Amino acid sequence: MKDDKSINLIVKKLESDNKDEVLFTIKQLRNTGNPRILPFVINLLNSSNSGEIKSAILKFLGDLKNKNSTNEIILALKNEKYLSIRKDLLSTCWQSGLDYSEHLGLFVDFFISGDFGVAFEAFTIIDNFEDKYQAEIIDIHIKKLKSKVLDFKDTDKEALFVELMHILDHLKQ
Repeated sequence: MKDDKSINLIVKKLESDNKDEVLFTIKQLRNTGNPRILPFVINLLNSSNSGEIKSAILKFLGDLKNKNSTNEIILALKNEKYLSIRKDLLSTCWQSGLDYSEHLGLFVDFFISGDFGVAFEAFTIIDNFEDKYQAEIIDIHIKKLKSKVLDFKDTDKEALFVELMHILDHLKQ
């Protein structure tokens, strides 16, 4: 119950019209963050018109260290409501250093379907994976990418595509 009250108070402060209070609250979250508050922070990132608030939120998200935070970030990435901030959310994935390797397929899909900015962030996340995968899993993703090879021909993503194929090959066990 105490945790719920605390979260409700934080949400109230995040929803304040006072920019300084919102920025102070985000700063406090950096020290005492609870993954349960992330949906509210991500929603604020999506809805805020303040560049200063958005910047503070992205810095906060990029510094996340609680491994339980990854679930909330993945849910937001999958949510079409947050399509306009997907690139920014993806950048926080590799900046935080948290382990998103179990979502390899999702990042491959973002590489395929996203514009260059989204593709670059998805590429960077995959490039930072340290885990090795069974060859069969990697082969599925390589096959999926190869089926889209003509979509990448003569585009900004062509060079990234070639490099991503090499990276995936090196992720095989």
